[in-house]
Amino acid sequence: MNNQTQFTLVLGGGGMKGVAHVGVLQALTERGLVPSQIVGSSVGALVGAAWSAGKSIAELREIATGLVRKDIFAVAHADMAFTSRSTSCSTASSATSPSRTCATA
Repeated sequence: MNNQTQFTLVLGGGGMKGVAHVGVLQALTERGLVPSQIVGSSVGALVGAAWSAGKSIAELREIATGLVRKDIFAVAHADMAFTSRSTSCSTASSATSPSRTCATA
């Protein structure tokens, strides 16, 4: 692959293991290979978005080495991260106060 070849970098999830994507980006850029597009899921999407927004490899590495497990899980609401249930909510207003009702299926 020469440096002019366009390619899409796909970054997956994996929680804390996903910070390895920083090393992938570093290895590619050191070889002059810059993806024309980046797509990702979960932590891969976060790493790809940060790099695409202009964060340097050094900045990404610093962020990644400072992470603790709870930082990764704080991004997602517990219901979204650990269940496949769906939740629907409705809001009703009365003369005295608004109320919100949620049901989980």
